[in-house]
Amino acid sequence: MNYLSLFIEVIIKYFLSVYDYHNFLKTAAMEEFELLKKIAGAGARPLTDPDGIPVELPASGSFVGRLRIDSILGYGGIGVVYHATDPATEAVRAIKIPYPGTSPREIDRFRDEAKICAHLDHPNIVKVYAVALYRDVLPYAEMEFVDGMNVQRHISEKPLPEPVALSIIVLLCRALEYAYAQTFTIDGSTLRKMVHRDIKPANILISSSGVVKLADFGLAKFEGVDLHTITGAMPGTVPYMAPEQHQSPVASVRTDIYSTGVTLYEMVTGKRPFPEKGQDAFAQLITAKNNCSYIPARQVDRTLHPQTDTVIRRCLQPESGKRYPGYAALRMAIESVLGDYATIDAAEIVALYCGNRKHYRMAVGNVRRRFPKRLFAAAGVVFTAAAAAFFLYHSVTGPRKEMSAPIPETAHAKSDTLLRQNEPSTVAPLPDSGTGRRASGISQIHGAEKEKPGHRDVRSAKEKKGDDSRTSVERAETASRSGSPLGAAIAARREKKYSGVIGLLGPLSLDTMVTVQRDSTVLLLTEAYYRSGQINEGLVYGTEHPVNDCAYHLLMALLFDVAELPREAEVHYNRAIAAPCRLDPAAHDKGYLYRARFFQKVYARTADARDREKMVAAWREFIRNCCSKNSPECDDARRIVGGG
Repeated sequence: MNYLSLFIEVIIKYFLSVYDYHNFLKTAAMEEFELLKKIAGAGARPLTDPDGIPVELPASGSFVGRLRIDSILGYGGIGVVYHATDPATEAVRAIKIPYPGTSPREIDRFRDEAKICAHLDHPNIVKVYAVALYRDVLPYAEMEFVDGMNVQRHISEKPLPEPVALSIIVLLCRALEYAYAQTFTIDGSTLRKMVHRDIKPANILISSSGVVKLADFGLAKFEGVDLHTITGAMPGTVPYMAPEQHQSPVASVRTDIYSTGVTLYEMVTGKRPFPEKGQDAFAQLITAKNNCSYIPARQVDRTLHPQTDTVIRRCLQPESGKRYPGYAALRMAIESVLGDYATIDAAEIVALYCGNRKHYRMAVGNVRRRFPKRLFAAAGVVFTAAAAAFFLYHSVTGPRKEMSAPIPETAHAKSDTLLRQNEPSTVAPLPDSGTGRRASGISQIHGAEKEKPGHRDVRSAKEKKGDDSRTSVERAETASRSGSPLGAAIAARREKKYSGVIGLLGPLSLDTMVTVQRDSTVLLLTEAYYRSGQINEGLVYGTEHPVNDCAYHLLMALLFDVAELPREAEVHYNRAIAAPCRLDPAAHDKGYLYRARFFQKVYARTADARDREKMVAAWREFIRNCCSKNSPECDDARRIVGGG
């Protein structure tokens, strides 16, 4: 057997010299070489079962447990995947078994992967049915068999259609969102916030019926927890790793976001964004990643949606803080682009593409195909003529008065800092909000409470005199005195202990609550996620538990704004000034203010005339609804619209 090891070493070194592998590929090849040496050297110290018989990988026709081995599906980093059948039920399964001679640490990693996947039950994740021992010594996993190909094979000849690629990423994000939210028990420890760490086309499977499945959680890690990380080993596949992963084996949602961006780029262009060839390829790869230096996807394929290019660029930012804050934020951004192609769900798009291309083209098609080139040319002529007329008109008549005022510096405020700790809360009225606040139109933007014109007080005279037993304030106070989780959360919020609010309200079920309690719980928890910087969690929770209240829409607008999803933020800012304000009347006026600042920030970024019109209109609405008294905000607003 030692001669076999020597032979393998000579062969591998020969091929390395012939093909001149790049540095990072050399490392991978030498790891495979070490693995092959372990397999070959197992003859000297063979792995044996309890009877002392050497353990070898199962052959076709043999049994692993109750399953009969049919064929080999493929080889992985530490094991072999087999096609197997249960003779009793004729159910088809996949079996993954590590190589004999695999190191104990790799065996532990294999067991952890199997345990993790056994906890997961999601339509877009490969299911693990059981974990057992082969010949009482070698662990194996019985898994769902996916009859299809991985994405890497799908794009080996040509890129995927853009709507299909976007749909795959949407489904991938749903799977990652689900896994991140689960609780796992590994070796007696309770763990949460799992990240995949090895997202790439080869680990995304598509069945023959078009079902997308995420596979290979062998490198999965929990944020802040080290599970069998091998010193010196790369925590992923080099071309898909985030820049910070080349420095240390870090794991976070944002490293997965980076890998997903590389995967999306490859799916729509057919190539990876960063260089992998030439002399010093590894150094060039690292430099390109750190500088975000790559050919934009739309330069590779002009037919791609502009927003797809924007999504990819944000995913590939070298600074992790500039990427999407979570899987949900990325998913929503892509769904926004996908909505320009079709109104059906992402899963249905992939299923149609794999099942019936004719029906796929009818349902989705290509946006550009719907408009012949001649129509684009005609539209260009019309647009040019209209633009010329517009500029000619304004050169004669001059600009409109209300558009001429410069934007004061004091008005340039970032919306992610608008909800400050010293401002009135945008959640349900709390005991510390003051006993005078009732469900009428009370404005607190200018520092003093006042009855707003246009807001009717529909309470009876008896209620105005003090019968407030049914208001949210009284209910919250009662809950606080009774020691309920809602009351404790209110007390924690008063002390700005937002992690305590999340711990108290996060596990609660909303199904058994009355409407006021449910809505107050949703707003308290959403605000706690926002204030504690857990933007992804806030977006997911708020989206899943909508509330028809202006305070809810204001919070969601701020969350989307921080996540840099301006379309969704605009929708919720508009709803914040239109929805009823049952829980916090002050949120109504703040909605007008923050909405105007949002449009002003957009205009400052784009300098587009249409965005300026939106900004001016928003400030006018703020003045009309909230400026019966003078204030710095109102003075700035009047200067912006040219009224002062």
